Amino acid sequence: MPGGRLTHEDRQRIADGLAEGLGYTEIGRRLGRPASTVMREVTRNPGTAYAAAPHRAWHPPGGPRQAELLSGPAAEPGSPDGGSRSVSTIA
Repeated sequence: MPGGRLTHEDRQRIADGLAEGLGYTEIGRRLGRPASTVMREVTRNPGTAYAAAPHRAWHPPGGPRQAELLSGPAAEPGSPDGGSRSVSTIA
């Protein structure tokens, strides 16, 4: 397994990095680990020191715009349909 398991020191450095307001990418770079390793560690252990650290907003799978793309754009003031959209199907 590349990189092996995270040590107690690695976990402490992750918590310190989050407390400093660093992103997962920068924390991973400082640890010599992928950002995904840092993100998984934080999301799998929500009741630890990570919970008190202010970390970045969570985005749904598919990226931050996925929810917007699925729900459609917000209604623009003055638009004739008030922003409502209908879905048509191809038969």
